[in-house]
Amino acid sequence: MNGQRSILIGIATLTIAATAQAQGNRVACIDVVYVFNEYKLQKDLNTQLRDEQTRLEQEAQQRQQKIEQLEATLRAMDPRDPTYESRISDLTRMRIELRAWGETTQAMITRRLGTWSNQIYKEILRTVETVARERGYDMVVYRDAYEETNDPELVKQRIRLRKVLYFNPSIDISNEVLSRLNKEYDAQANKPKLSIP
Repeated sequence: MNGQRSILIGIATLTIAATAQAQGNRVACIDVVYVFNEYKLQKDLNTQLRDEQTRLEQEAQQRQQKIEQLEATLRAMDPRDPTYESRISDLTRMRIELRAWGETTQAMITRRLGTWSNQIYKEILRTVETVARERGYDMVVYRDAYEETNDPELVKQRIRLRKVLYFNPSIDISNEVLSRLNKEYDAQANKPKLSIP
């Protein structure tokens, strides 16, 4: 069902583009994934994310080491020791806190990345609109690179998902959009931060 829907959407996109061209309207295309990945803001955020993940991994290791130290202490203790039960409770609490901290931190990272991805996509759309208006394009369609595979099911899936089968490189505005985004980003005094607590 999804395959049929994808095919219909692809046909509709091509039909609209062909109709626009036939009526004298101008159509451009853009590789959104390329622009998204090469945008300096995205690259800076990826660097911040890697740094943050390193910090979080270190914190997780420290928490795990404390758990392991308490486990070693408990193995060496006599179960009849009056503090044994409270230390077992501490160990259980520390394990639960580590698991909850890990899940909460991952959820915050995922939410923050989603927010940034939406913001970046909106910036791309805004810039696409600006470039299209300036250059007199009536429509801008998404183009993507085809990645070959030997898996027949993946081939069919990728064919269904293709939106543009051919384009003249002269109508590709990807580099112009990317250049403008990066120029605007470079001009910002205060660069955005990922800010994961």
